[in-house]
Amino acid sequence: MISVFFKPQIALFKAGLIGLVLTSVLSTISYAETQKRGDSGLPLPRFVSIKGNPVNLRQGPGTQYPALLTFRRIGWPVEILDENSNWRKIRDYDGDTGWIQANLLRGKRSVVLYQNPTAYKLRKRPDDKAVITAYLQPGIIAELEECRGEWCDIRVDEYRGWIPRPSLWGVYPHEFPDKD
Repeated sequence: MISVFFKPQIALFKAGLIGLVLTSVLSTISYAETQKRGDSGLPLPRFVSIKGNPVNLRQGPGTQYPALLTFRRIGWPVEILDENSNWRKIRDYDGDTGWIQANLLRGKRSVVLYQNPTAYKLRKRPDDKAVITAYLQPGIIAELEECRGEWCDIRVDEYRGWIPRPSLWGVYPHEFPDKD
């Protein structure tokens, strides 16, 4: 039984909890409604990966612009920042920006493991105490399957498992919201 003394505090707690839930829902709706869209109709920014080899990163949206660098790793993740017809302005892991033809990119998601002094532990489940299935070196490209909270399910060759999201470049913190 709740004493009369605590009833005002409980009512205040309930009101605060309702306010917190409403704020969370409204901010999620607000984010989805205000997200910028490119010429393709897809959201900006977004992550994709390099489809071909070699792929030139150009100073502007056209072949008449000089190449700034050349990507030589299929599957390398890049972030699309802007779109111009069939060209995409991207940023790579090192922070380099430039333009790539859209047909040289694919929607299949990949990530790269951040530089780290030690190998990363790939785990069987999204848990720090789960069995380690492999040790992965920094700079490795992995296919992104999904994320749950602070963990992402990735695949590297025949190895598949979970790794903490902050270890990866190529996935946003707000992506893959937890499913109820």
